[in-house]
Amino acid sequence: MSVAQVAVHLPLWPEPGTPRPKLRAECASLPRPCPFPECHHHLAPDSRGEPFVYSCALDAADDGAHTIDEVAEILGATREEIRDVEIAALRKLRTTLRGSLRLAEGAREEPPCQD
Repeated sequence: MSVAQVAVHLPLWPEPGTPRPKLRAECASLPRPCPFPECHHHLAPDSRGEPFVYSCALDAADDGAHTIDEVAEILGATREEIRDVEIAALRKLRTTLRGSLRLAEGAREEPPCQD
């Protein structure tokens, strides 16, 4: 299915000026594919013009855990690309946690006596 074919099947809603939902509870019941491409969680069709399995990353998250192969299919990427993103995210998480632990250890030290 091409991007043009997907665009033809998109609902004519929302009308221009319709505010985008602010909470997941507000958008979960809206029609799919997601009519708000400007949303941070919106998943657009991949470069080959094939639509993603999901139009919203939050829909995929609501379904629970996914394997690397499933995530690759959802995002229209290769398994290796997803693994690279996973490694980068874990590295960033470790760095952040180590910094938080150092701050916590510094807060536990007793201040010097002020005699």
